[in-house]
Amino acid sequence: MTEKIGIIDIIEDDSYQGKDFKKVVLKGGEILKVKYGREGFLKAKWGELQVGRAYSWTMGDYQGHPFVQDFTAVSNELAPPTEPQVSEREQQVVDEAHKATPPNPQAVGKGGYKADPAKTESIENQVSLKTAVELAVAAIIPPEKILSYAEVFKRYIRGDIEVKDEAVFAALIDKHFKTKKEG
Repeated sequence: MTEKIGIIDIIEDDSYQGKDFKKVVLKGGEILKVKYGREGFLKAKWGELQVGRAYSWTMGDYQGHPFVQDFTAVSNELAPPTEPQVSEREQQVVDEAHKATPPNPQAVGKGGYKADPAKTESIENQVSLKTAVELAVAAIIPPEKILSYAEVFKRYIRGDIEVKDEAVFAALIDKHFKTKKEG
C-alpha cells in the first residue's frame, strides 16, 4: 500500500467488460482508474472527484498492477512552494564566507563561488561544508575559516586524518576558538 498526492486534470467515464469506472488523469499525465471498490465503497465517492482539486490516493497492488484503494480530498489546490526561511545570523555567515579568500582562486566565479561539477555530488564535501557552516553560525569557528574547516572535516570523514579519540578532535576546535578570542 502506497500513498501519492496528485491534482486531477481530467475525469472521464469509462467502462471495461460492462463495468463502469472513472478514468482520472492527474497533472503530469498519470492515469488512475477509480473503480467500484469493495461493496461499492469507491463508487459512492465518485461525486467527490473534482477537476483541479488535490487528492491523496491510497494505492494497492494486485499481481503487479496498481489500483486505487481510497482517496481523500487534500485541498482545492496545492499551496505554492515557499522560499526557505533563513535567519539573519545564517545569512550573515554565508555573506561573510563569500567574501573570504578561497583556498583555490580558480574556484571563484563571477559574483561568488562557482561549484566544481566534479565535487558537487560528493557527499563528503556536502557534509563537511554543512558542518563548518553550522559551527560558524553557532560562533564556534570564525566565518572566514569555513572553507578551511570544511577541508579538514572532509579529510577526517575520508579517513585521511586519523583521530583515535573524538574528544581530541573537539578539543582542537575548542583550542582554536579560545585562541581566537584571546588574540
